[in-house]
Amino acid sequence: MKITPWAVAALAALTGAAGAQTIDFDTLAPGNYASLGNGGATLTYANGLFDVLPVASSGLVSGHVLTSYFFHPDDPAPFRVSFAGGGNSFTVSFADDGEDADTGFLNAFDASGMLLASSTATTPEGSDLGALLAVSSATPIAYVEFGSTGEFAGSVYWDNISYEAAAVPEPATMALFGLGLAGAAALARRRRSA
Repeated sequence: MKITPWAVAALAALTGAAGAQTIDFDTLAPGNYASLGNGGATLTYANGLFDVLPVASSGLVSGHVLTSYFFHPDDPAPFRVSFAGGGNSFTVSFADDGEDADTGFLNAFDASGMLLASSTATTPEGSDLGALLAVSSATPIAYVEFGSTGEFAGSVYWDNISYEAAAVPEPATMALFGLGLAGAAALARRRRSA
């Protein structure tokens, strides 16, 4: 059977386009969360619960933001975002009230746990402008981890998460596409034998 250009284009259209996604904390009710899911991505915190809470605008963060400090002030750990079908890029911003210097980190890993890319940024003491962390990789990103270090590690607010999701075929769509290809093959055989 000959694969025509329209079949390739149809397969690309049916598998779902990769695209930019966001995790918008402003649409969530303030409160305690164990995980958040969005467009094939799941956000969790290594030590359990985390907060979504409203804050006054502070540099790159505003509205509802993500923080772990109030549950875990003495044991900060990173947040993790896992991608069901892989990701290509990820960005997140952070800020706080500027009373101390904060260093944020963002690390991207493949499915075997190998580090693919990393980003760090520091907001100086006395500044509430915040910073943006970003990573990208040609190898599919299975998950990212982000957090902060410093005297009050984990005391920052996280906001504006966005990521580029890899295209993932939906099982039902792929089954329909396979049936269509089988039908096209049967039709081609019938024409050859006639």
